[in-house]
Amino acid sequence: MKKKTTASGLKIGVAVFMLLFSGWVSAQNLKQTLSLRLDKVTLKEFFKEIESKTSFAFVYRDILIDNKNNVSINANNKELHDILKNVLSDKGLQAEYRGNTIIIKSKTSDSESTDKLRNVSGRVLDERGDAIVGAIVSVKNTAIATMTGVAN
Repeated sequence: MKKKTTASGLKIGVAVFMLLFSGWVSAQNLKQTLSLRLDKVTLKEFFKEIESKTSFAFVYRDILIDNKNNVSINANNKELHDILKNVLSDKGLQAEYRGNTIIIKSKTSDSESTDKLRNVSGRVLDERGDAIVGAIVSVKNTAIATMTGVAN
């Protein structure tokens, strides 16, 4: 007996393929080479130039980049990742890549972030005193979070 391919099964297959393909394309885009010749431009102008030559979009807080010195760069056939690392590290910034979005963040030194780390343990209980499995516990004003009942 022949199985019929349903429309929903086909849609799921196409969606999975597109998801996997888009991740591969993003990784390939980071390795693409660029040539940039810019003299004393703002970081915003630097980002716009990269956006015009690639499929990436930048996300940043204005306060992070407004008071930074201008950018001068003469890069011939350099990988995008290397260009960003060279320009941003001098300004105390770093790039985080999520798909085709580049998020600009403040760079923190290892010793600075290690000094603030603390080991916290405890239990999350309901009103009867039973452990709650699957509760999300997060550090306020950060992206640090964990789920209860999950081994680390």
